[in-house]
Amino acid sequence: MGYKNKVLEFIDSNDENSIKEYHDKLYENLRVLCSREEKLLVWVIIIIFLYYFSGSLKSCSINFGLLSIGDNSEVLRILPVMLATVIFLLQSITLQKLKITHIVEIISTERFAKEIVSPETKSFLVKVINPFTLLNSLSHMISEKLNWFEIIVSLILFTPLFVIGLSPYFVLISMLNDLYCNHFGSFSGKLCFWITLWLGVMTAFYYVTGIVRSIKENIK
Repeated sequence: MGYKNKVLEFIDSNDENSIKEYHDKLYENLRVLCSREEKLLVWVIIIIFLYYFSGSLKSCSINFGLLSIGDNSEVLRILPVMLATVIFLLQSITLQKLKITHIVEIISTERFAKEIVSPETKSFLVKVINPFTLLNSLSHMISEKLNWFEIIVSLILFTPLFVIGLSPYFVLISMLNDLYCNHFGSFSGKLCFWITLWLGVMTAFYYVTGIVRSIKENIK
C-alpha cells in the first residue's frame, strides 16, 4: 500500500478534528525540517570555505566548544569528517521532508481541493500551502508548464544552480583524495579517511534507497 492509499485510509477512518490535528502536526514538522535544512546548508558553505582557505589559518586557533585546534594539518583532517557528517544529516532531512511534504499535499488535497476539477488549480492550491524555502520555490518554478523558450532559458539559468548543488559532493571527493595522499601516514589521517569514506557511502546508499522507495510508493 502506497503513501496515498495509507493517508486516504487514515482520512476515511477519522473525523475532521483528528485530520486537522494530524495535518497541523505534519505541517509544523515540515517547518522545523525546512529550518534545519537551511541551517545545514549554511554549515556546508562554512566548512567548504574553511577547507579552501585553511592555508591562511596556520597561525590561528579554531575552537569547537571544548576542542581547540591550532595546527592546520589537524583542520584539514577533521573538516572532511565534518562535511561528510553534515551532508549525511542534510540528506536525511531532505528525504524526510520530501516524504512529509507528499503526505501533507495528499491531506491538503482531500481537505481543500477535493472538488476542484482542474489538476493545475488543485496542484497550485496545495503546493502554495507548504512552508516557503528557496529550494521549494525553485522546484515550483521548474514544475510549472513552460513553453520552449522558457524551457531553454530555465536550462541556462538552472544549470549553474545544479552544478552548485553537486559541488559539496565533489569537494568531499577532493577531501578524501587529499586525506589519502597527504595525511594517510598518520593514525588520525587514516581514521578521518575511513570515517569520511564510510559516511560518504552511507549518504549515497541512503539517498539511492530513499529515492527508489519514494518512487515505488508513488507508483502504488
